[in-house]
Amino acid sequence: MEQGISKLSPETIPTSYFVWRHKATDELLFTRDTQAAKNSYEMAADWAERSSDPDSDLIAELSRQTASFLATDPNSKPAQISAWAQILLRATDNAIAEAATEQIEALGGTVLLAEDGQVTVRYTADDR
Repeated sequence: MEQGISKLSPETIPTSYFVWRHKATDELLFTRDTQAAKNSYEMAADWAERSSDPDSDLIAELSRQTASFLATDPNSKPAQISAWAQILLRATDNAIAEAATEQIEALGGTVLLAEDGQVTVRYTADDR
């Protein structure tokens, strides 16, 4: 991932900030390196702010919020639930979706599936 990131920039590929967000998710959930995840979310925010992508302002804000959560609470359940929710929303098969749902529920979140197939993840911030 490091080699790939070194070849990207928000000016050449406007959505390249997602690589930083995916890296942060890996660091937060799988390598459990909270400081690295915080740094990656900050880089995602920086790149989103430089991007011409229409969704980049929202991504920058969300990335900064997550980095802030991790700065004040390295074991932040909301940050972990949010990261698992991103995995759930992008799941390409049922096994991944089920695993993400289990992790969200283990952290105190709730996964809701609407009749139209829309997935919503809810959690109470007090469960940090």
